Amino acid sequence: MRLLPLSLSGRRSGPRHDRRAADLSKVPGPAPFERRTPARSRARRLAVFAAILTGACIFAVLTEGGRATRSVRSLGEQIDDIATMAGFGLRQINVTGHRMTPDASVFDALELSPAASLLRFDVVAARRRIERLPWVETATIERIFPDEITVTLTERAPYAVWRKPGGDVLIDKEGRELGPAYGSHAGALPVIAGEGAALLAHILFRNLASYPELRSRLVEAERVADRRWTLTLERGMRIHLPAGNEAAALVRLMAPRPGGRLIDRDLALVDLRAEDRIIVRRDPAGPTGAAAPRH
Repeated sequence: MRLLPLSLSGRRSGPRHDRRAADLSKVPGPAPFERRTPARSRARRLAVFAAILTGACIFAVLTEGGRATRSVRSLGEQIDDIATMAGFGLRQINVTGHRMTPDASVFDALELSPAASLLRFDVVAARRRIERLPWVETATIERIFPDEITVTLTERAPYAVWRKPGGDVLIDKEGRELGPAYGSHAGALPVIAGEGAALLAHILFRNLASYPELRSRLVEAERVADRRWTLTLERGMRIHLPAGNEAAALVRLMAPRPGGRLIDRDLALVDLRAEDRIIVRRDPAGPTGAAAPRH
């Protein structure tokens, strides 16, 4: 008896037959893995195509070939419609506390549309928009159901008139521009000029508050090169203040002297920019006068 060699798998090696290696091309019938489309699937595809074609025809007829279409309204607009029908549409707006802010500016900042409802009205966003208006300092908005809004404003107080190349404007204490200066507002307010004057005017006038007489005679305060102030008084006297330490310079200006205070003399110019001397000039076109004694 002869032994046949074994393979590593423990099975006898030798010729073997593999059915999967057979030539299937000779087997009668359809090719391997070929799928036939049933008649029912073909019918379904034809039905879907017919439905799409029918819908396209109906759309073309109803919209005149697409010319009579309109955009779908947003969900928010539909909610507004429902809320308005339920009695929550905006029907009344009350604005109080304003004198310089036009009603139209407040309504524009509210951004109300004809279909707006009280349910979707954004109070926080509306308040921020209103407080960006020039005269408005604070705004309070209250929703009063079912259909009312109350807006209460606190306006800024004009502090000075700022003379600019494009025209005089009113500013508040913080230097914010409020609007054109005209009428009774401009007449009772101090006048400033120069670049940077609006933001620093409150410091100057705080120092001038200690000298009511000097403040009452002030015609204009000009900021020079955004470094220092030049004061113009009645009768044309000009006072050059130093760049910094304005309070100490005003003390020197208003100090009593043997010949009287400097602002009481017939002077055209008082220059306080130097710490060790005061330069005065009697005639703007004449030579510089003698230095006043330092006290």
